[in-house]
Amino acid sequence: MRVQSIAQAGKSEVPPQYIQPPSDRPNSDADGKSGSGGGVPVIDLGEDSVREAVGRACRDWGAFQGLFRPSHFASLSRRNPSNWPHYPPNYREVVSQYSDEMNVLAQKLLGIISESLGLPPSCLKDAVGEFYQNITVMLKDSHWYTVDPLPEAIVVLVSDQTEIITNGNYRSAVHRAVTNSTGARLSVATFHDPSNTRNISPAAVIVAQSSPPRYREVNYGDYMSRWYTKGPEGKRNIDSLLIGP
Repeated sequence: MRVQSIAQAGKSEVPPQYIQPPSDRPNSDADGKSGSGGGVPVIDLGEDSVREAVGRACRDWGAFQGLFRPSHFASLSRRNPSNWPHYPPNYREVVSQYSDEMNVLAQKLLGIISESLGLPPSCLKDAVGEFYQNITVMLKDSHWYTVDPLPEAIVVLVSDQTEIITNGNYRSAVHRAVTNSTGARLSVATFHDPSNTRNISPAAVIVAQSSPPRYREVNYGDYMSRWYTKGPEGKRNIDSLLIGP
């Protein structure tokens, strides 16, 4: 049952399939908060030290909140807004602009992450290939940390393909969305994925610099198909690609 269907049906109770056992629920007494109190890092993407800060966040957390100033809109990409809803009246225009801004931001972030590893800005972008764009709490060290969204920030999560390309230097973030009893949740998630025909493997320049490859090469479409078919099953899907013990 889709979440949208649940909301439209006006149900007052959460369906059983969405209810986690108590052992898997965030612990409000032990869990951390995002921000300066030791939680998910908040990084101003315009600061001179952004590369070092992003590197630490990707290595230690696999996530951060990025404060940014919108740039000029990029040109409309391969999307076909004619297939989108007509209501509200400005929906197509707003979503097109937002999507293009997110594409610009994703390109910038890939460059910063590459540079934080001491690599050319285009390294991760070249490894990922052409973007396919589609229009939280997170787990660290066995503890769930609540990410309190900031008004001028975007929550950035390191993906499985980034962990593979960086040969494990940067770790994919285990995360999930949770409900609350006081208000509705509205999330706009934007994914920047490789094409389904792209093979993903540790970048050759990183393997040459550090150690043998830690992950097997995988076709991205096959990898995602397995994830949607089996689900995480309580563990990280990416761990099945690890080489050796």
